[in-house]
Amino acid sequence: MKRFLVTLAIHFVALQLTSAHAEDLAKSDPLAVPTFVPPVPKVRKEMPDISVNAAVEARMKNQRRLRIVRAEPSQLPDLPGIRKELARQAEAAESAVGEVAETNHKFIILGATVIDREISHVTWTDGSGKSLEALCGFDISLLAGVPGFTQGWTTYSLMLMHGQHVTKRDGGFSAKSFPQLHVKPGEILLPAAAGEGIPEDLKTIGVLIGLERERLVEFQRARERRQEAERQWREANPEPPRDETIWLRPHSGSRYRDGAESSNTNRKGTDK
Repeated sequence: MKRFLVTLAIHFVALQLTSAHAEDLAKSDPLAVPTFVPPVPKVRKEMPDISVNAAVEARMKNQRRLRIVRAEPSQLPDLPGIRKELARQAEAAESAVGEVAETNHKFIILGATVIDREISHVTWTDGSGKSLEALCGFDISLLAGVPGFTQGWTTYSLMLMHGQHVTKRDGGFSAKSFPQLHVKPGEILLPAAAGEGIPEDLKTIGVLIGLERERLVEFQRARERRQEAERQWREANPEPPRDETIWLRPHSGSRYRDGAESSNTNRKGTDK
């Protein structure tokens, strides 16, 4: 059976991997998980002397101070006109039509409860807004962190929201539509009253997990190792609480410039 191409499933954090490194890693192994690298310390930003027109301040629940400041208008060139921007986007979309036509693109959004990492109770909503469910004889959480995959000429984007149910810890799992959790490995069951066939997309996911199970298991173990390394580092290096300042600087022609000159007061701003 034709092998699936699983796309890269890593969210690269800025300053941890360069885009070039990420692309090389994806080409060598699309399920590779990079080792956690502590982020570069944040640089304290010093604001130059700016005329402040108005400011509002609030205390957050964690006692940090949030300050929003409206300063003097920016001297940067105006942003491109909306009509020009829409025209540019339309032209870009038209030029991409040929590329998009070569492949089909599907979005799959699923919710699931995985019982003892063997059975998955999967839920989703069809195009008409109807809620559907299925009992699957595979661990769909093996696709956690995988944003998509390709089969033939079809590219799938996957969004999976799931939870783990451990019988010894949580007790027996119950679903009204499936009073008995009897399903064979790899099998997909629909409720007796469903009156519909098994969705092709769900069949595709079942086949994918069956074919790529070993790689997906190792991928999840690597993700867990990386997440644990990051958790330990952040626990040992907590970010100190700090106040936040948001600076708003209108562009030329903005309605926020009206009357600004009448209330100017000179202050120096520092983002702490």
